[in-house]
Amino acid sequence: MGILSKAFRAHPKNIQNPALYGFSPEYKSYSGVSVDEEKSLYFPAVWRAVTLIAGTVASLPLYLNKRMDRGREPAINHPLFYLMHRQPNQKMTSLTFRETQMCHLLLWGNCYAEMDTQQGTEVKALWPLYPGRMQIEMVDGEYIYLYHLNNGKIIPFPAWKILHIRGMSPDGLTGYNPITRGRESIALALGLEEYAARFFGNGARPSAVLQHPQTLSEPAKKSLRNAWEEIHKGLGNAHRIAVLEEGMQLKEFSIDPEKAQALQSRQFSVIEVARLFGVPPHLLMDLERATYSNIEEQTLEFVKYCIRPWIERIEQEYDTQLLLEKDRKKYEFKHKIEGLLRGDSKSRAEFYKTLHMVGALSPNDVRELEDWNPVENGDEYFVQMNMVPLSRALEPPEPIPAFGNEPQQKNVQKLTEIRTKRAIEGRNKLVHSFGRLFLDAGQSIVRREVIAVKKAVKKHLGQRNQQGFEEWLNGFYADLTPHIRRVMLPVLLTYKDAIENQVRNEIGNIVITPELDEFIENYLSNYSNRHIKTSVQQLQALLRDTLPEEIENVLLTRLDEWDETRASKIQDRESKQFLNGWASIAILASGFMLVWRNQGKSCPYCEMLEGIVIRQGQYFAHKGDLKPEDEPPFYVRNNRKHPPLHNGCDCYAMPS
Repeated sequence: MGILSKAFRAHPKNIQNPALYGFSPEYKSYSGVSVDEEKSLYFPAVWRAVTLIAGTVASLPLYLNKRMDRGREPAINHPLFYLMHRQPNQKMTSLTFRETQMCHLLLWGNCYAEMDTQQGTEVKALWPLYPGRMQIEMVDGEYIYLYHLNNGKIIPFPAWKILHIRGMSPDGLTGYNPITRGRESIALALGLEEYAARFFGNGARPSAVLQHPQTLSEPAKKSLRNAWEEIHKGLGNAHRIAVLEEGMQLKEFSIDPEKAQALQSRQFSVIEVARLFGVPPHLLMDLERATYSNIEEQTLEFVKYCIRPWIERIEQEYDTQLLLEKDRKKYEFKHKIEGLLRGDSKSRAEFYKTLHMVGALSPNDVRELEDWNPVENGDEYFVQMNMVPLSRALEPPEPIPAFGNEPQQKNVQKLTEIRTKRAIEGRNKLVHSFGRLFLDAGQSIVRREVIAVKKAVKKHLGQRNQQGFEEWLNGFYADLTPHIRRVMLPVLLTYKDAIENQVRNEIGNIVITPELDEFIENYLSNYSNRHIKTSVQQLQALLRDTLPEEIENVLLTRLDEWDETRASKIQDRESKQFLNGWASIAILASGFMLVWRNQGKSCPYCEMLEGIVIRQGQYFAHKGDLKPEDEPPFYVRNNRKHPPLHNGCDCYAMPS
């Protein structure tokens, strides 16, 4: 039952020792500007800080979890799960309700909600109450919450009927009011806003005076002023030449330096608001001190030092006030904050890498943490095979199995074939499992290109401004490398760990060389250059070879083709290129030779390379033409240390 049905409940007569909390009168500041919670929102920095924190907290998924012997699971059958996760009352979603609560906490230091429940029973609904109308008094040793309506009526609530969340508190009963604590800074900011508006308004001060040598009558003054403003006032009449008659003179007024400084001090008010609410200035759109290197770290600090304390406070109040006493040991409310606590892509990749190597995370576990869809066969857990118990390390090696009565040489040959077959199967599984990661990364890169280039095509080429488009193109692709790196790096780090496990299965221990340590960085740089070079060359070729009136349509068609097919090409090529590249370096560095192995496909060029063995410093194919019998030549652009030889190539460089 909501408060409206109780509007005419009688006020209790036995109230003793009144202690008023929560009312919000206007505070007169030293600057002369009155400030209260509502007025403070007229300063954009306060509005931004409140909406930012309230929106961030409210957007975090909120779950009621059940404690298990090990870990926790969502308590989806508990009535409070749906109530807080989806709809606290018939009129509000969970996000709206919790955003309102957080707004009240930030402005008043307290938030209240009426709990639709009987004492000792489950909460059926929660209705927010305006904190500026709440009063708390002591009645016979217990606190009573008194809610004042617009019509003067007062509704008393027992403490068990009210969900009350406090900010930092001097007494544990009510929280400090942040606006009261920062009222001087906010009042100064509001005063400066008003001053700036008036300063630039027509009535702030005259910008110039027309001085006439004679004394003019009031009608003459009015006529002269109207005539002057009609000709010279407004942006459309700026810089028009003035003609002065009858000995008149024009005297202009410059800006008082002190007043100009007052306008500049508005910038400092934003910093004060950021300090008051614990928000990094760049999140309030003050980028004066922001740099590329510190923005990400400041954003993480915002989550850790501003958002996290608030949600911990809220969770504990929910646990103690919404859960029945019998449920408090079994259940707990928890916000899902992991997405906000993500570090930069490299830090996340290192974190996932460590947990993946010890079998704590599967590929799909990692994908879930990154909000990606699962992939087929992605729930398998991997561990490094070279980590074995000491007891197994002391066991004698297994003998080479015998195959009937065949000579030992044939036994070894068959064993080699079995190991090669298993190694190829393992590599195929890796390519299949991680292909989706490369596809997602490719789609992210290509979509960024397609959207940006299409927009530029319509802007520049729609007006036949080819030079402007080419200049934009050079600037865009010069800045694309960081995005490619951010998208590809986590994929490559995780993929490298899986490849390393596979190669250890094939050859045993691996010698880690500086070349291996630097492989990912070099690969990223090489891939980024290849991708950008391909994009720019294709677009420039179309610009060069297409008639001006057809350029726009031709480019948009090519961009649509990229959107449809290019990501899958990245998936196929890069998943094999990276695997063969890293594995080849590791195998050669560990003292083995490499042999080219295809998988029985009918490619005549790869068949020419089948079975070729190379050592360190040698190549499977040299730059030039491969010329199989009865086939056209295939041009090899660069010396090939490992597969793939061409698009769609399924060959591997295996240990020999």
